Amino acid sequence: MNICFCTHRLPYPPVAGGKRETFKLVECLGSEGHTVDLVTYADDQDRVASMEDAVDCTVHAVPGLPDRTPMNLLRNVVSRDPLPVMKADTTQYRGTARRQAEDADVTHLHALQTSFLAADDAVPTPTVVRFNNVKYEIYRQFARFTDNPAKAAYAYLQWYKSRGYERAVPAESELTLAITQEDRKRLNPSEHDARIDVLPAGVDPSEFDLLAHDTESTVVTFFGSMDYHPNEDAVLWFVESILPSIRERRPDVTFEIVGKNPSRDVQDLDKRDAVHVTGFVDDIGEHVARAAVVVLPIRVGTGIRMKALHAMAMGKPLVSTPLGVQGIDSVDGEHLLLAEESGAFAQAVLDLLADGAQQNSYRQSARELVERDHDWTIIADRLEEFYQGVVADV
Repeated sequence: MNICFCTHRLPYPPVAGGKRETFKLVECLGSEGHTVDLVTYADDQDRVASMEDAVDCTVHAVPGLPDRTPMNLLRNVVSRDPLPVMKADTTQYRGTARRQAEDADVTHLHALQTSFLAADDAVPTPTVVRFNNVKYEIYRQFARFTDNPAKAAYAYLQWYKSRGYERAVPAESELTLAITQEDRKRLNPSEHDARIDVLPAGVDPSEFDLLAHDTESTVVTFFGSMDYHPNEDAVLWFVESILPSIRERRPDVTFEIVGKNPSRDVQDLDKRDAVHVTGFVDDIGEHVARAAVVVLPIRVGTGIRMKALHAMAMGKPLVSTPLGVQGIDSVDGEHLLLAEESGAFAQAVLDLLADGAQQNSYRQSARELVERDHDWTIIADRLEEFYQGVVADV
């Protein structure tokens, strides 16, 4: 097939969860012999060339994705569209996508930011929209947890705009793919809609070694991009509400926060006893390898946390909130430990630190789960089947 694949940011280098998912989908489609024209915002031509060298695709770069500036935040107050859509919907992007779609069998619209192309015959081919989360639910959660009244008010405004916008997308596209069953229900809570299906996220297990594991380690680790609010909220909550209870009984425990672009609040955590904030690192696996336990104290977000799949593929014992492993068919007490409240979360970490046999059991079962359900080759095959179904129905 000829596939016009539209995304709002160049997925190269594929170092963060969202970029990596986009990169792997394009890579798998190209490796299966499909012709992929990637339409994306990109200003760095060297990275564009590197993407084309790394993956069998042609990149059609649109310069100048509008940033999240105060002016754009203010301008969005009077826009009917959610902020991510308003920023991405430009005349140049629309024109580039339409030209590339003319020779395509199907147009893939990746994430909310490009979903505007599904409406009003913006492109001349059938569209498949892939949501990697549901933004309106993230805005609702953010408004609930922030203690800043201005930010809460703006989040509620985005929640209102995004809820109506995202729920309308399935009616405008031939097929909408949610990343979890929970997100599918959020897109259509009232009834079943055959135009909405689920395509989970994946990993390439061959890229992740089953890391050596020291059951005597006392390092607890969180890793992820620290310029993403759900990750920031997670580590702040862990340090403020969970870590003190752990260290009261295990003063030898240290907490390491690994990830690029930590906010000022996260950087300040490095001043706390037993907390280390690394910032960007060349090799996350090197830091994860030292951990006895990886924690996912996620309270905000939808979709699948790629960090959960990565930790499981690397064979690291996990303690997570249910939200942290949403969309992964994991079982509490078999693949990991689940806890939602701060006290229960602290106890779960303590229990796992004290039980090396349990750590090793979770390592193996989690790796097997990833290989069975989330291998990218399986995910890409399902995506091809979705494409074929859409093309056949036209």
